[in-house]
Amino acid sequence: MDARKTGLGIVTGVLVYMLVMHTSTLLYTLGLAVVACIAVVLYNIWGFMQPLQSVTVANKAVLITGCDTGFGNTLARQLDSLGYTVFAGCLFSTKDGAQELKIASSPKLHIVQLDVTNDDDITNALGYVKDVLDRTKLELWALVNNAGIGVFVPYEWCSAATLRKLFDVNIFGMANMTTTFLPLLKQSKGRVVNVASRAGRFVAPNFVPYAMTKFGVVAFSEGLGQEMADFGIHVASIEPILYKTQIINWENMKQNIMREWDQLPGETRATYGEAFLQSHVNKVKEIILEGRENIQEVTDTMLHAVTSTNPQIKYSAPQVQSYFEEMLIRLLPSVILHRLMCKYKAPVKPGTL
Repeated sequence: MDARKTGLGIVTGVLVYMLVMHTSTLLYTLGLAVVACIAVVLYNIWGFMQPLQSVTVANKAVLITGCDTGFGNTLARQLDSLGYTVFAGCLFSTKDGAQELKIASSPKLHIVQLDVTNDDDITNALGYVKDVLDRTKLELWALVNNAGIGVFVPYEWCSAATLRKLFDVNIFGMANMTTTFLPLLKQSKGRVVNVASRAGRFVAPNFVPYAMTKFGVVAFSEGLGQEMADFGIHVASIEPILYKTQIINWENMKQNIMREWDQLPGETRATYGEAFLQSHVNKVKEIILEGRENIQEVTDTMLHAVTSTNPQIKYSAPQVQSYFEEMLIRLLPSVILHRLMCKYKAPVKPGTL
């Protein structure tokens, strides 16, 4: 019997015993919650740490968005090294990130101009992918929706244009890409891999606009996975904590903060004050500097979702740490969680002179 199923059976037995033998409703409820969370953690960690049994590479192609830098760029290189045909969608297909990727890879990697908010780019990408697949007798095995952007400011500072841009890239771009390429994935009974975030499960101050989109990605992934199961398509959600990729480049991030601040009405700025602004800037920089360096911790989960014969529905990164942190967070009463999340706020109160 599969060891994971054995472990799950043991935990189930414990839960049944508690159900039959419990004498205290409070103790029973707490015990049930703890054991259930531990079961989920152990099940997922065990599944990810098993020796990888991979699908056959020979006739498979993978399309990845957001390959200029970061997760997408690294995953494209990993899949290329394994022998997959890779369509690396890049926002700037003629600039250094895309061209360096092309030079470092095999002829089986194709650079594709792809702005996920541009309908013409998506249509042209579909035509190019179909043409290559027809000529080479390959199948599109996986779509990796990796492209994303972030802005980390208090919600009130976020302009309508910025909020719309966040949703255009992180939600509508992902949805349009998925709708466009689902017919090809139905033919291969392949995979959709969506890059979400820890912020798609738990929201903190100053991450609200970004988290709104990532909660949407998680909902999209879970619901789509249920619907597409009838067609043999597996959908996975990748939910990392903060990593040092271009999305949190400090110079860009600071410019974004100041842009949102400058567009605020004077009376709104006055309710926060310059002291709060500087405190917020310092706090965001502090959070960014704590981001993890090894982005392969994330791309390895993406690789597993694409290549494993037994992929998971949800991946966290870093794997073990994240599962235990999420277990603990879910056990906390809402009022305590609310207070803990306030550590992400600027230490200076709004309106401080």
